Amino acid sequence: MIRLCVLAVLGALLTVAVPVRAVEILAPADTLQDAELDVRIIGLAPAAPYDVRSDFVTPGASIWRSRATFVADRDGTIDLATMTPTAGSWSTPDAQAFLWSMERTRDVPATTSVLENEDRSIVTVTVSRDTLVVAERRIVLLKRAYGVSATEIRDGLVGAFYAPYGRRALPAVIVLGGSEGGMLRDRAALLASHGFATLALAYFGAPGLPDELDRIPVETVDRAVAWLRAQPPVDRDAIGIMGASKGAELALVAASRNPAIHAVVAVAPSSVVFASITGGRVTSSSWTAAGKELAYAPCVESDAFAKSHRLVDLYEPTLAAAPAAAVIPVERIHGPVLLVAGTDDALWPSATMARQIAERMRRMGQRERVVELTIDGAGHHVGNVPNRPTRDSVRLGGTPAGLAGAQFRSWRAIVGFFDEALRRKR
Repeated sequence: MIRLCVLAVLGALLTVAVPVRAVEILAPADTLQDAELDVRIIGLAPAAPYDVRSDFVTPGASIWRSRATFVADRDGTIDLATMTPTAGSWSTPDAQAFLWSMERTRDVPATTSVLENEDRSIVTVTVSRDTLVVAERRIVLLKRAYGVSATEIRDGLVGAFYAPYGRRALPAVIVLGGSEGGMLRDRAALLASHGFATLALAYFGAPGLPDELDRIPVETVDRAVAWLRAQPPVDRDAIGIMGASKGAELALVAASRNPAIHAVVAVAPSSVVFASITGGRVTSSSWTAAGKELAYAPCVESDAFAKSHRLVDLYEPTLAAAPAAAVIPVERIHGPVLLVAGTDDALWPSATMARQIAERMRRMGQRERVVELTIDGAGHHVGNVPNRPTRDSVRLGGTPAGLAGAQFRSWRAIVGFFDEALRRKR
């Protein structure tokens, strides 16, 4: 009996002495929006199935969600970058898929603390076995890095100015949105997080500005350039501009007319000036200079467009019939140009137009000043900030996975291009 009691006590002691490994989600607590994430889960039961769910909540309180089932390896680990899910929102190893594969749900959040805002998104990753939650972690994706200031501008301009605190002689970039109007705050804030001063500039669709993209003065950009050059943190001789879609069209037009712009990034660009976007009520140019309309390509409606209602079927024949006067004189730009486009753009033929821009620059002796990044299978949203759901973006071309990968490639190229073109060597 005594021997049995001793053995029982020893057994209990041995049981207590063996630590139980806690389940952990290994991921950064916070990181920039364009960082490539490495998410692993450790401490799981080997060879057991687990559900990995990820949620983020928009400012309007819509929950976006992805879900995948994995079988833990013999070490009790799930690695999203190397392991294939057995079921769920994505089907191949992909470290970023828990973000880009999200879809909108009808659920409502239990708290407002996780709502996305202008500076960050919060992604909640939950791991469960059957109905039991075994681990949860929140990852903060920063659109604006700590130490980057934000200032609203209403001084003859409508915009938002971002700059790393305490820095001087910063290269500066004007950021233009497209036909959605307003400001591209997220891209300007993210670019500032990489060491630039940036101005998210609105040129229509904001208080105090025209409601429609119709006969917008190119001088709006000129005023923005002058304003930036007067700011103490800014290197006045290192000004760039970045635009997407119609914003790329404006960026190229403005840079061809203003020698103070020293570098251009044109995402899903146009090689010509197209007509204004007014719901079809008027036919006019998108832009003016000195009060006069710039020459433009009038819309050519084809049978294909009448049947498909795809905008690319409107813009392709319009581009083919564009008058020579509507072609943007990109050879006059005083600096290098980066062109970013996807071959599956369903809004307009941006890959074709990027090629036309590059060919014109080379023909005019500017071969060394143009860089093309054309990504197979990517759509119109090729240059959006990474680590966002992409399923909703493919209505303008591409696949969810392909578009997500293209956005990472684009952002690396954009940051590197401006770094090389504008940053002074000390």
